[in-house]
Amino acid sequence: MNRQGAPALLVLSIVFLVFGTPSSVLAQSIKNAMNANTIFRQFLFEAEDSRAVDPKAFATLRAGLESADDELRLIAIRAFGRLERSDSVRWLINSIADESAEIRAEVANALGQSVESISEPTGGERTELSVIATVHAALTSRLYKETDSKVRAVLAQTLGRLSFRNTQSIAAAEQPLSALLDMRDVESLHALLGVVDGLESLTRQNAGRHSLMSETVEGLRNIVIGPMPVVENTQDQDTLARVRRLAMSALAINGTVDRTMVEIALSDIDPQVRRLAATALGAADALNDRAALIMAALNDSVAMVRYEALRAYGGRLQSNGCQPIIDILNTDDGNKHLSLLALDLLANECPSDQSVDLILASVAGELTSNQTFFNWHRPAHALVSLASVAPDRAKNLLPQFSKHQIWQVRSYAARAAVILAANDWLLVLADDSHPNVRTLAVRGLAQLEGHTADEVYLEALESSDYQLILTAARALEGSPDRRVTQTLMTTLARLTAENSDTSRDPRVALLERLHELGSRRNAGVLRPYLEDFDTRVSNLAAEVLTEWTGQLHEPASVQMRTTDTPLLEPTYRIQHARIEMSNGGVFHLTMHPREAPATVARFARLSREGYYDGLMFHRVVPNFVIQGGSPGANEFAGDDMYLRDEVGLRPHVRGAVGISTRGRDTGDAQIFINLVDNPRLDHNYTVFATVTSGMDVVDQIMEGDVMQRITISEQ
Repeated sequence: MNRQGAPALLVLSIVFLVFGTPSSVLAQSIKNAMNANTIFRQFLFEAEDSRAVDPKAFATLRAGLESADDELRLIAIRAFGRLERSDSVRWLINSIADESAEIRAEVANALGQSVESISEPTGGERTELSVIATVHAALTSRLYKETDSKVRAVLAQTLGRLSFRNTQSIAAAEQPLSALLDMRDVESLHALLGVVDGLESLTRQNAGRHSLMSETVEGLRNIVIGPMPVVENTQDQDTLARVRRLAMSALAINGTVDRTMVEIALSDIDPQVRRLAATALGAADALNDRAALIMAALNDSVAMVRYEALRAYGGRLQSNGCQPIIDILNTDDGNKHLSLLALDLLANECPSDQSVDLILASVAGELTSNQTFFNWHRPAHALVSLASVAPDRAKNLLPQFSKHQIWQVRSYAARAAVILAANDWLLVLADDSHPNVRTLAVRGLAQLEGHTADEVYLEALESSDYQLILTAARALEGSPDRRVTQTLMTTLARLTAENSDTSRDPRVALLERLHELGSRRNAGVLRPYLEDFDTRVSNLAAEVLTEWTGQLHEPASVQMRTTDTPLLEPTYRIQHARIEMSNGGVFHLTMHPREAPATVARFARLSREGYYDGLMFHRVVPNFVIQGGSPGANEFAGDDMYLRDEVGLRPHVRGAVGISTRGRDTGDAQIFINLVDNPRLDHNYTVFATVTSGMDVVDQIMEGDVMQRITISEQ
């Protein structure tokens, strides 16, 4: 539904007259499209893509708020929220009563995002507290008036994730949410989902300083174990399952999970509810006589439940004997992750009558020189555990692993060498051909040798690998070697010349070492970094120079660099991606271009260019995420230019595909796939796609599995 407002053509004309002609990219859009709304939509997207640092771009977004077109207002509202600027509240708050339910929901979310960064007292604390109070009051007031179930869900969820300074404010946010927990009709399911989601966020963010009220605990408990509405369609069943998962999660964080609840939850029809119950068996101190429950969960039909049950057994009952863990090793149930967890758990103490060392040595002995890439995991994990259980046996195997042709095997050798304090082998591995192996060896030497190995760290600074340089810079903390300062400056200059956004972390680490080990005589070398392309680097350079010289140094004001803003019209047509794995597995993604157009456009472009072909999933954390798409197979190597965040309302549920970051707006095109619901990732990481078929393939992906090809298809 459109509202009365300035027609798009009039707004667009004003923008042209006041702010000039569009960019070359936008000019192409105008050439191909005569519709005023289409043109202005591109203007808004370009303003958002620039993070609206320019006053002209900010004014463009303000003009979008006045549009008579729902879609244009929606884009502007979403962009305002993603700015995470508290001064956006004044422009957004009046739209919380918009005629459009979709607009009201986006406004509620954007208000929450606008005060996202207000978390600690600052010089303007009173003003910031006032802004949070304003948002809190607006959300609460609207929550009581709202009739649309989905809008109420967003209002409640946003209310729960606000950052509050004191327990009184937290309680004031909890009370209206607690009062809504008694909703049990099908029509209220979406609203109930938002309420429980909000309570889970509130509990998680304030863990340790606030406990839920008894009536809230009772309401959440009734959701987990009490009667709920009978629903028939799949969508409502999924919603109801998410409600129970979030209720269980909130109670676990709050420390109020009891045996009855766990016992009932372990019989829930939803595997993720059962997984959370199994997790509680390992985490909750108050649960007595848990052995029978853990053994029951170990026999669950779904691997994610068995995995948490095995972890609970290893953490709580392993002193009773390791036989259930050993049984997992001897049982081929088709899930390799369970076998690897069992091997990891055998590193802990077991009763002396069990020959765990022989078992681990036998599995480690499965490694052969012509090992295929797909079956090195068991021997590698066994070696690391063996290093703790039987050091002499592990030392005898270490040469075979340290010289293996597969670099991941050598990386596990480095982990074992640290446990064994085998410094001689760490020195060998610190000169490995693969930088990820060198990184682990350098980290181990720093732990065991300290500055005796400074020569190794200095040599590592000459690498081209960002993770290795970062590790070496940290290892040099407190170094007495006089050569360090010059080498740090040389490495910093070399990395800066590469002009890559992803060099931020190692360059910051280098500056931190210079701050510590350098002096005023190095000030001339650092002054150019006041105008660095990265604000983190320029800010730190200013801090160091100010301390060194005793004179105030200010960083130059720079904005986030972006590539040419993609065109929305062709981006909106991108709908699917087919990912073929080198082991023959295939899974499909459905893209979300209207919610995350910049991310979808970058992912599609890189996929079509073959960027991902041959890259691996280097990080695999069962019952959490898998992550891949790094040319260096680590956290610090990716596409050169950072991608801005497009955080929105879409949650990180099982199958959601996100962009890995190391802070706001630091996406380097590495992707991750949620293996379970991860509400703690919501509102922090962009969700740009969803796995819609082949999730069973995703579940079986192992560390090092390679993406052979990604094919993009359009509508």
